[in-house]
Formats: sequence, C-alpha cells, structure tokens
Amino acid sequence: MNSRTHDHVLNENKRVPIARVRELCGGVSEMSVHRWLREPTLNFPTPIYISQRRYWREADVIAWLDARQADAEQMRREANAMIAHADALEAEGMNQ
Repeated sequence: MNSRTHDHVLNENKRVPIARVRELCGGVSEMSVHRWLREPTLNFPTPIYISQRRYWREADVIAWLDARQADAEQMRREANAMIAHADALEAEGMNQ
C-alpha cells in the first residue's frame, strides 16, 4: 500500500538504514537516533535487525516526524493563547 507524503509516493514497507533515517531527521547524528530510541516518551520507531544492521520502515520515521511537528505547532498555539490571555489581564489591570 502506498501513501502520499512529503510530495512523493512512499512504499509503506520500505526499510531504510540508519544513514537514511539520519537524513530524514535533518542530518542528526547516530548518537541522537540512539538517544531517541532509549527515551520511551519520544516514541521513536523501533528498528528491525537484519544481520546485525538496523532498518526502519521509512513511513514510520516520516509519520514520527509529522507527529512531532504537529505537537510543536499545538504547543506554539497554546503558548500564544497563554500570552494573549496574560496580555489581556495586564491591559485590564492597567485600565482599573
């Protein structure tokens, strides 16, 4: 099954090595990927091992990146709402 993501068609079962994972994640180091794997709260996709080499489903890595972007956008919206609320309270206090 294929899905459309990042302006190209992905084979959802395509397995990619660490070099491609690092590239997809913006050129991060192998140590960063290692840390992400060890941090359960990040929910980084787990690889499969073939002959002692790690491979990830490319679609899983891209979905993880998309979810992190969505989380960041939600946090930004919430922060902006809190700032707007604080500004409104401050303005209200100045008008009294």
